[in-house]
Amino acid sequence: MEFEKDILTGREVDEIDAYFGQPAGSYPGLNIYKKDDTVYYFLFGDNEKEEGKSRVTGYAWFSGEKKLSQGVRLLDRERVMSQNGERKISEFVSEYGRPHADIGNGRAIPVYITEKGTVVSPVLTDRQTVTGVRELDLHI
Repeated sequence: MEFEKDILTGREVDEIDAYFGQPAGSYPGLNIYKKDDTVYYFLFGDNEKEEGKSRVTGYAWFSGEKKLSQGVRLLDRERVMSQNGERKISEFVSEYGRPHADIGNGRAIPVYITEKGTVVSPVLTDRQTVTGVRELDLHI
C-alpha cells in the first residue's frame, strides 16, 4: 500500500504503529515517524477515542520539498522562530492557535509543526513567560 496516498483521519494509533514501527519522536497527542527519507506527523486527539483507542485527527508528511497535510494547520517557521522579547504564554497560544501537542514536566508547553517539517515550542520561564522558541528538526 502506498500509505502516503492512502492516509486518512480516523485510523487507529495501533494501525499507524504497525505500518511505521516505533515513533522517532512522541509527545502526548503527537507521534512522529521516519520512513526512508520521509517524516510523518500524526495527531491523536483525546476527543477522538472510540472504544479506548486513539484515532488520527490530522497528519502531515514531508519528503524533500514535497509536503502534504490534512487537519493540521502548519505554522510559518520563519515567523515563529523570529519571536523577540518576552510575553505571556497565553498570548503566544492566542497568536498561533491550539497546539498540536503539549510537553513539559508538570506543566503544559505547547508544541507546533511548521511548514518546513520541524517541531517548535516556546521557551518558558517559571512565570509562564515566553522568552524564545526552540526547534527540533527531524530531517537530519
